[in-house]
Amino acid sequence: MMFKAANNLRDFNFEWEDIGTTYGHLSPNEKYVAVDAQHFSDLPIVILDATNGELVSGWEVEGVSFLDHGIPVWAADNTLYFRIGNGVYRCSPNDGYATAPKVLTLPAGSSFLTINPQGTKFVFRNSKHLWMCDSDGSNLQQITTAATFDSIDYDGEQRPVFSPDGKYIAFTGATKKGTPWSDHDYPDGSWVVTTGGKFGYIIVIPADGKLYDLDNENSGAMWLRKPGSSSNGIACSGSLIWR
Repeated sequence: MMFKAANNLRDFNFEWEDIGTTYGHLSPNEKYVAVDAQHFSDLPIVILDATNGELVSGWEVEGVSFLDHGIPVWAADNTLYFRIGNGVYRCSPNDGYATAPKVLTLPAGSSFLTINPQGTKFVFRNSKHLWMCDSDGSNLQQITTAATFDSIDYDGEQRPVFSPDGKYIAFTGATKKGTPWSDHDYPDGSWVVTTGGKFGYIIVIPADGKLYDLDNENSGAMWLRKPGSSSNGIACSGSLIWR
């Protein structure tokens, strides 16, 4: 695995049976790398030392498929959050990432969990749209809506990410402007391959808890556009990173 941190290129090997494609996420202090679970080799969510690739901690829940282990996300204080099934777990640098208590239970079928850098708000996908709540689960509110298709499981809004100041949320959305196509549709968005000319597009909304109707041009949602275009959105088939 190879990670770029500031102006340094870090290169280390991490071995785990017959591991396939997976992804790493560098902590804000650049000391650790959280790695997505990987179902081909039964790799749990793991935290690695970013300097040498040594295993720090690993987390899984017995009976929950590795396909239902969500993408781990860092808060600005280097606390790691991740979803396994419907549970949200927190792993803190205060005890060297030795424990990961369950801090929240999400509604059934939730995916694409993220947290703001301040560690106070969760956003996740449920029933094809995005929802937001406080870090203790209170103030649960739906924040996006749009027309969807019963025959397509993977349309709607997904892959949310907060801005560094926590005031905005970027995500990919299909709506009437374009429907993504995928030949793999795992709950946490892993191993998704998009083809053809129909993708989700990048949209930004304020993180104010209001409901944004993406089919309404006056809703306040902001569609990223290609330079010089007033109509062509920016297609995206992967996760977003906001720095």
